[in-house]
Amino acid sequence: MGESTGVWSEVDVAGHACHVFEPAQPSEHGFVVVYLHCSGAAQLEDYPPFSEAFARHGLRVIQPQSGLSWWTDRLWPRFDPAISAEAYVLKRVVPYADQRWGAVPPRLAILGISMGGQAALRMAYKYPDTFPAVAAISPAIDFQKRIDEGVDEGLAQMYRDAEDARQDTATLHIHPLNWPRHQFFCCDPSDVRWHDSADRLQMKLASLGVPFVAQEPRITCAVFGLVGMGEPSLLSEAAAKITIPMQFVFQWDDAVAPRESGIALFTVFGSKEKTMHINPGATRRFRNLNGPIGNPSTCAISAWPRT
Repeated sequence: MGESTGVWSEVDVAGHACHVFEPAQPSEHGFVVVYLHCSGAAQLEDYPPFSEAFARHGLRVIQPQSGLSWWTDRLWPRFDPAISAEAYVLKRVVPYADQRWGAVPPRLAILGISMGGQAALRMAYKYPDTFPAVAAISPAIDFQKRIDEGVDEGLAQMYRDAEDARQDTATLHIHPLNWPRHQFFCCDPSDVRWHDSADRLQMKLASLGVPFVAQEPRITCAVFGLVGMGEPSLLSEAAAKITIPMQFVFQWDDAVAPRESGIALFTVFGSKEKTMHINPGATRRFRNLNGPIGNPSTCAISAWPRT
């Protein structure tokens, strides 16, 4: 990539190497992306489309290096015997971005792929005020699998067992009323190792839209979808409080949310003006009224506030 687009360089941040991208024309808003690498430590400078996208939007990028730390908040001596990879990002990389570029929240975003993707989501869910924007590609959310398979010595040292690791996954760090307001994640269905956990994450996010709308008086209408009742106590009370006009979108043959649970949830919504739009097939073949919406492992709840 030519210098007219931007330049990658290496800097030392608190004793660890970080790669930095400086676009030729930085955004006037001063946005900075923290990129967390995958288990193979792939460098974004080796993939021109990323650099071109960063340059097009004037985004500065800082890319710390942590080896197979899984970016957890557990010590991994091969990275650093005194500070975890997560703490390093929060206490060293984030302050460096402020010192160098004056980038403080909400100007910070976090991005990751695979190992780094699950960590980007986890950190954004744990610290949404620090990272109000997050994106993850093929996030390895259920990384506890690697402990069961005996293929990751580091994770086996950081966690007591696979269940201990599962309790630290991104899905279990979501706060029901406080999450990053800009989030995106995707996973190809052919990525059989990680796709199911991405599916479960989008289902949980969809379900959290119900209690959010129930307690937000500024919202005057909403569209929910791709979620079922689950445990009745979790959603029924919140759904009953929702009285604004709403639409509920559901897949008739969804493998994650059975049709009975979707109908049960729709029934308890308190809205007098409500409709249920049922699509044939499973979630992976979901279509809206205008055609395909792409990879269904990206999910959103739409709501319209008063103006």
